[in-house]
Amino acid sequence: RSAVKPGDTLHVAVRFVIDETWHIYAPDPGVENLLPTTIALSGPAGYTLGDIRWPKPHVMTDAALKQKINVFDGTMTALVSVSIPAAAESGDVTLKLAIRTQACDDSKYLAPEQHTLELKVTIAAEQSGDRRHAEVFKALGVE
Repeated sequence: RSAVKPGDTLHVAVRFVIDETWHIYAPDPGVENLLPTTIALSGPAGYTLGDIRWPKPHVMTDAALKQKINVFDGTMTALVSVSIPAAAESGDVTLKLAIRTQACDDSKYLAPEQHTLELKVTIAAEQSGDRRHAEVFKALGVE
């Protein structure tokens, strides 16, 4: 949406496009000592990260570990909920989502990476009716 009301929840779709033959670990990789994919929020006080709805991971056997692990590959989208404080003042605010991943294939483990998505959000007395990328949110179960 182009504007969100104080006290509402902002939904953000984070799309991952993972190169062919590569994968990243799910938030619960299924094995200790593997780096899970995480999303963290930073921004003004009172804005909080709510639920993150991840797609169902694929289960594969890691050749090096010889154990089953939970991974994402191909293209997938996580639905992130951000709670807007009831006392939020009208105007523009910048929120940042820090996304940490580690990409691997059957023979290599790359160094972990962190990417930051910067979101410009307008807080207003009335929520706008237009939802950007409505078809993406509908597919994720958000009307």
